[in-house]
Amino acid sequence: LIGLARELGPRVRDLAADAVAANCPHLVTEVRGEGLLIGIDFVSADAAGEFLIGLLDEHVIPSYSLNSSNVLRLTPPAILDPADLDWLGHALVSAARHASRVVPLVA
Repeated sequence: LIGLARELGPRVRDLAADAVAANCPHLVTEVRGEGLLIGIDFVSADAAGEFLIGLLDEHVIPSYSLNSSNVLRLTPPAILDPADLDWLGHALVSAARHASRVVPLVA
């Protein structure tokens, strides 16, 4: 499982980075991660909250960071198959589009 986590981690991080870069780059300051612990750092707690709502609408349960309200964590299992990755990629894009529609542009 450790090897699988090393392989899947960068793929999940890239899915998240691509989704926010294409749909809400103005709302995200950084996508980072090691293994299967991925963090998405938003410009505000409101933006993080709306992205969280978008993920929940797609049946993805992220972790809310207790030490930073601007950060959402993705902690997927190490048993994801290609279909799961496709589904997660779609959910991330959907959540990014939702956040972009709901959160106003920051001046």
